[in-house]
Amino acid sequence: MSGEWWDVAVIGGGPAGYTAAIRLAQKKWKVLLVEKDQVGGTCLNRGCIPSKALIHLARVKRKAETATPMGLSFAKGLVNWEMVQNWVQQVIGSLRSGLETILRNSGVVVERGIGDIIDEGRIQVEDGGGKRREVKCRAILLATGSVPAKPSFAPEGLVLTDEEGLFLPRLPSSLIVIGGGSTGVELAWLYASLGVSVTLLEMMPRLLPAADAEISDLLDRSFRRQGIKVLLSSRVTQVLPTHNGIEVRTESGETVTGSVVIGAVGRKPNPPQNAVSRLSLQEVSDLAPSRCYQWGQCLVVAAGDLLYGSGTAHGAIAEGVETARMLDQWLRFGQFPPYAAPAPVPYCAFCHPEVAGVGITEEAAYKQGRAITVGRFLIRASGPARIEGEGDGLIKVLADSKTGKILGIHMVGPYVTHLAGEASVLVSQGLTVEEGLKAVRIHPSWSEGIGEALWAALGEPLHSLHLGRR
Repeated sequence: MSGEWWDVAVIGGGPAGYTAAIRLAQKKWKVLLVEKDQVGGTCLNRGCIPSKALIHLARVKRKAETATPMGLSFAKGLVNWEMVQNWVQQVIGSLRSGLETILRNSGVVVERGIGDIIDEGRIQVEDGGGKRREVKCRAILLATGSVPAKPSFAPEGLVLTDEEGLFLPRLPSSLIVIGGGSTGVELAWLYASLGVSVTLLEMMPRLLPAADAEISDLLDRSFRRQGIKVLLSSRVTQVLPTHNGIEVRTESGETVTGSVVIGAVGRKPNPPQNAVSRLSLQEVSDLAPSRCYQWGQCLVVAAGDLLYGSGTAHGAIAEGVETARMLDQWLRFGQFPPYAAPAPVPYCAFCHPEVAGVGITEEAAYKQGRAITVGRFLIRASGPARIEGEGDGLIKVLADSKTGKILGIHMVGPYVTHLAGEASVLVSQGLTVEEGLKAVRIHPSWSEGIGEALWAALGEPLHSLHLGRR
C-alpha cells in the first residue's frame, strides 16, 4: 500500500472513527482506517461491552436470589470468575468479528499500526515491529479516543484504572471505588451484587453530579439499602499500601481500607504524538469539526473522546456520522459545510436501579430562570414493577410552562436505559407534552412510565392518585 493515495485516512478505530470510515466508504470514497490495537476501541474491548456483560451476569444473579416471594427458589448463586471472564471475552470477540466483517464489506481497508501526522496530506503508520511507512491522503480524521486519567494522589500501580477493574484475576473480598460518576457507580454496584464489600467515594455532594439531582438522590438511597457504603463530599488525598490491604485517606480525615482500589476519575484525550505540534495548535480541541483545520490542500478534523476526554460511545457514533457527512461534502465540492451538532446526548448508568436522562435538568432550568412544569411518575405504581418485584424508580418530565415543549426527561429505575431512545426523540424533536401523548404505548410495559409522567405534567395523572406535578 506504500505510495497509494487515499481520500481519507482515519486514525483510530473506536466508535467515532469506525463509524465515519463506514459512512465515507458507503459514499464510495477510498478510506484507510489505522488502528493500533483492535477495532471497536475502548467501548468494545475494554469498556462498554465487557462492563455491560458483567452487569448482565450480576442482574441474573440478583433476579435468581430475589425470586423466592414469587414461589421460585434457587441455590445461592456461586460465581466462577474464570468462566465469567472467558464468557466476556467470547462476547467481545463475537462483536469485534462482526464489526471487522462490516468494515471489510463496506470497502474500508483496516491496517494495524500506530498512525500519526507527518506533513500536509501525509501520515505515518508504524507496525508492531517498528517498521514505518508513509501514506498520502486528501483528508485526515483523528479519532484516537481517550485513556483513563490516573490519580496524582497514589503511587503508580496501586490504584487500578476503570478498564483494569473489569478484568480482575479474582473477586476481591473488599473494594474501594474512587469516583461516583457513571463508570464508578456501575463498578460499585457490579461488585457489590457479586458479594464484594464495596465503598464508593465521590468528592462532590452527590453521586452522578451531572445528572438530575432528584434522580441522583434516589440512586444514592437505593445503593445504601443494597449495602454499598457511599461517602460523599470525600476528596481523596492519599492512597497507601498497608499490611492488610490498601488505605485510602480523604481531605476530611476519613480512612477506608480495602483489598483493591479502582479509580474511576475520568478520562483524558489521547492524541497522536505529533498531531498538536505538527499542526501548530494550542490544544487538540481546535480540531473539532466546527473548527476544521485546512492544511494546504489537506483537511484535518477530529471526533469523539479525543476532543472531550470523556464522552459516550453513542455520542461518538453520532459525531462520526456528522463528521463523515461534512467530509463527504468537502471531498465533493471543496467546501466544508457548517457543523450540525448532534441532538442532545443522553447520559446513563447501567447499575440497579438504572439511570438515564436527556435534556435540561430541573436545577439547571431554575438557575436559568426558566418557568417549567415537572411531571413525575413513581415506577412502583406500574404493572411491570409489581410483576417483577421492583420498587425503586422515578420518571420525571420537564416542560416549558408556557409552550408545553418537553425540555428534559430524567429516569431512575429498572430498564430505563431502554427508554432513553424514546426520551431522546421527545426532547430532540422539540415535541410538546400533548404531542408526546399521541403515541400509544404497550400495556403492560416499562415505556408506559414515560406516558404517565407526561400525563402528570398536564395535571391529569392516570394510574397515580397524586398529581406528581410541580
